[in-house]
Amino acid sequence: MENQTKLAGLVVAVASALAGSGCSDGYSAMRAAEKAGWKNVQVEDSEYFFNFTCEDGEMAYRIRGENPRGEPSEATVCCGYTTALKGCTIRYE
Repeated sequence: MENQTKLAGLVVAVASALAGSGCSDGYSAMRAAEKAGWKNVQVEDSEYFFNFTCEDGEMAYRIRGENPRGEPSEATVCCGYTTALKGCTIRYE
């Protein structure tokens, strides 16, 4: 019984940590773009419900800046509730 209690406590702790850190925001999108080599990144817009670029449950962040090739560019950064595990993905059109 003691092991089950410890296991239940561990599951609750991990789930709480993921729930608290998994939600994305514009800062997560900006950091993902910067890590991919983008410079001067600006988050222009975000969309959850009418988002046709990202997967279900992901937030789409429209970014503008200088891409890794040094060209002015725009893209969409997809971040979701699994951001803490999966990270964000940059989608080019």
